[in-house]
Amino acid sequence: FSEAFSLGAGLSRQHASHPIVPHVTLSPSFYGSQEQAFELTRQVASQLKPLDLSFVGFEHSENQFKAMAASVQLTEELRRSNEVAKTVVKEIKAFAPHLSLLYAKLEEDVRTKIA
Repeated sequence: FSEAFSLGAGLSRQHASHPIVPHVTLSPSFYGSQEQAFELTRQVASQLKPLDLSFVGFEHSENQFKAMAASVQLTEELRRSNEVAKTVVKEIKAFAPHLSLLYAKLEEDVRTKIA
């Protein structure tokens, strides 16, 4: 985790973006208050146990919330964790597991150079 945080922080400084805590998003987006988000998070977390992740590559996207990310292998345990999250938040969305490292609007040539 500390290596991912250091990499993300360095990318954020280099590209004048706010640093983020590297994370793998399990849940589809939903609308609600911060209090509701905390409660849903508690509900999901209470049904899950820590899991090991395997990284299988590096990806980039024009989507500013996935500008730079490490691809994560979709294991059965990770897929089940995503299903728990979707059930709790009552939303359905395709799951493409990745470890977010940088949120930014970057041109493709810049993203390709970083990757």
